[in-house]
Amino acid sequence: FYFLGVIVGDDMNKKEIERKDNAARDAMRYATKAIEIDSTNADAQITYAQTLALINGVDIGINYLLNLSKKYSYSLEYKVALGDMYRSEDRFTQSKEIYERVVDLDPKNKKAWLGLGESYKALALNEKALSAFLSAAILDPSDGEALFQAGKLYFETNIRKSRK
Repeated sequence: FYFLGVIVGDDMNKKEIERKDNAARDAMRYATKAIEIDSTNADAQITYAQTLALINGVDIGINYLLNLSKKYSYSLEYKVALGDMYRSEDRFTQSKEIYERVVDLDPKNKKAWLGLGESYKALALNEKALSAFLSAAILDPSDGEALFQAGKLYFETNIRKSRK
């Protein structure tokens, strides 16, 4: 079977593939309409880039976000979305570099700190990951995600150490 031009396993039936294909195309239409209404709307632009990545391949979405990052260099939202897209594709070195630039420019960007922590963790830079998660937690103590990730990493790291 094909889903947006990709061969998928037999476990997905034709109706499911068609439903997902239609949902992706609907998302593209809605994102395009939102951009027509307000081309400076970052959420609409990011949704469009994510939909481009889904339909046409991740590199197309990444290029779109790179162009937005250059065009709107003052807006860190596009850079964070670019880091997120790299991270979703397991391109952790690139995502780390993007998030590091964002937190250098805006040390209060919790989403960038979380992404940076995830990137560091994937690259086995556990001390840096823990520091990034704690930085995010300090910015918003009511958000449990950063504390959960910090605690989970601390636990995993200490379990490995105690087994040695």
